[in-house]
Order: sequence, then C-alpha cells, then structure tokens
Amino acid sequence: MYSAERALFEIRQGRPIWVKPEEGLGPKVSSILAPVENLTESYLNDLRDLSNTGLRLVITHNRAESLGVQTLTTSDGPPKAISIILEPTCDMDQLMLLAFGINQSKDLELGPASRSESISLSLLRLVRLIPAVVSCPVEDNLQETAEGFAKKHDILTTTASEIIKLTNSANSTITKISEATVPLKGMIDTRFILFRESNTLFEHLAVLVGNPEQWEDPVPIRIHSACLTGDLFNSLKCDCGEQLHKSLDYFCENNGGVFLYLNQEGRGIGLSNKLRAYQLQELGLDTIDADCALGFQSDERDYNVGMKMLHELEVNRILILTNNPDKLNWAKNAGLEVIGRMPLYGEPNEYNLPYVRTKIERAGHFLEEMIAQRPNNHPVTVLPEQSS
Repeated sequence: MYSAERALFEIRQGRPIWVKPEEGLGPKVSSILAPVENLTESYLNDLRDLSNTGLRLVITHNRAESLGVQTLTTSDGPPKAISIILEPTCDMDQLMLLAFGINQSKDLELGPASRSESISLSLLRLVRLIPAVVSCPVEDNLQETAEGFAKKHDILTTTASEIIKLTNSANSTITKISEATVPLKGMIDTRFILFRESNTLFEHLAVLVGNPEQWEDPVPIRIHSACLTGDLFNSLKCDCGEQLHKSLDYFCENNGGVFLYLNQEGRGIGLSNKLRAYQLQELGLDTIDADCALGFQSDERDYNVGMKMLHELEVNRILILTNNPDKLNWAKNAGLEVIGRMPLYGEPNEYNLPYVRTKIERAGHFLEEMIAQRPNNHPVTVLPEQSS
C-alpha cells in the first residue's frame, strides 16, 4: 500500500500519477491520470502529445448527470465514473467547464471509464479535490514512450488494488497524538485529545467536558463535522454553530460529555468545494444538487473515524445529540449502545431555511420542529432496545 500512500500525496499536490493494471486482471492498458483542478495548459498539451488515442476526461456519475448527458448503465446500475472523449482542440477553459462548471452538454462523446480511471477518483475525493481527471491511456505500443515521459516528469506509479486498500476507511487506523487541558468559558474542566488518521493524516479532535468518572450513563455525545463558516463566523446559511454551542451547553448542565470535532468540512468535500457549492446554490441548486454538480456524493462523510475515537475513549453507551439518522446508524453498526437521541435546533432564518428543508426532504433529518419554530425545549427520545 506504500505506493498508493505516496500517490495520495502526489494527487494532493495536483501532480499526475500512473495507475497500472495488476497481473492477470484484464487488458494491459494503464493510464496516466492528471487532476483537473491543478492542471495547466502546458501540461495538458504534453499529455496530448504523448497520447496516440486521444485524451479523456473522467468524471463521476453525479457530475455527468448534472451536465445533462445520458449516462451509460450496467447490470448493477449506473457506472461510478464516466469517460468523456476530449476534442483535440479542448483547452483548459473548456476542460474546467466540463469538470465543474455550469453548462448543459448533451452532445458529448462518452465511453466507459476503465477500472484504473474510476478508482483514481476516490483518491481525489479523499483529499477533497474536484473528482475529475484527464486520462492518457497507455497501451502496449506506448509503454516505452510513456516510461520516458514518466521519468522526465517524475510521475509516480501505483496500482488500482493498492488504491482500493488505501481508500477503504475500514483499513485506516487512528493514533492519539496529543492532549491537554483547555478550560472553556463555563466549562473549566475540559480536555482536548487530538487523533490522526493513518491514510490521510487528517486530524480530529475529541473534547471531553467534565470528569469522565462523573459522566451520566449513557454518556452524552455529539459527533460534529467542522464548519468554519458556521462554527467560527456564525454564518446564517446553516445551523452548525448553534448546534456546537448548544451541545457544549448541554454537557455543561448535565455533568459533561464527549464532543467529537471531525475534520469533515462541507459534509466531507472541504472548504474550497463548499464555497463552490455555495456559488451553485446562488444559481438555484439546493445543497445536495450543488455537491453532486461538483462530482461529489450527497454526503461524503465517513463516520468510521468517530466510532474509532469513541472506542479509544472507552465510551460504549451513548445518548447522541443529533438530527441526522446517518449518525444513529453508524453508531449502531459500530456496536455502540445508542440509548437515546436528543435533537439540536438552531433558529430558522431566511438564509438557512432552504438548507434545512433540503435536509428534511432529501436526507431524512429530524428537523420538522425547527421549521415549525416550536419552543426550544427538546426532550430526549429513548430509542428501542438494540438487539444483540
């Protein structure tokens, strides 16, 4: 998996990688893959000069649908990646428009994305770049030329199977890196513990409020995805900052609890793409369609890391503060005893209401009472006893 780990950091820097096939798995066609987001006109021309079959733009199925193209289907549903044959005259402006711009392009020439091309998109999503790559297929008659090109440009090689191992969150481990007492206003007895993921080196924070020996049973917990705009700047477009502060207030009033602050800005797409999604929302898309138009899933978050953090903290019976059914399901599937759920409502306003309504209607969040603007007194919902 070492080559894939190096490939991850190459991709993060916007550098191309060469994904080669494994022995005995299908045709021997590999691909040199360059992330669109950091590609230059000069490098695009270099790739075009190398190719003898033409370049392709590889995008996700979600992005293809947003372009209005009729996507290919397979026996088990739509493909996860689509290959668009690029015109020889396609320049960077046209390429960027295809990758994450706003347009409807129904006359594009489509082809099936190879296994290597499809899997490479998972690396980009993992490092929160736009999931779109320019692919230069390398067939047998191009191997020697491609080797020289790769040497000249210091292109790293890896395999599809190595990438799969790396991007599977179940294979990622977390390590406790550091901890310290950090007194907060109204919560003097508070400890911060920082964990780091092995596959991405992303860092996540566990905030332990109060003395663990005096915590209630079940332990109140909040799994909170970082939101710079809401948590720090009090953005009116979401209710994240209000949920953060109401969670900490609840812990302060109820003998403490655990606040997990996960590095998953913008439902896992990162701050740069979150701002891009905001631009698309200004043009009329809702929060889910905007993410999909950028090539992402409706929710890219993976709560495995949060479950592992709770395991490290030896927290097993929980009262979860959330409106999100996905968090309940992740906790139950991780073997935690979810004894109850407490909702967290922000104040509705003209800027966050479209966002809240979309979460209710399309993601199943428990936010109807927030829309109804009922009194801010939210009882705990005791969940049915879990089967063993």
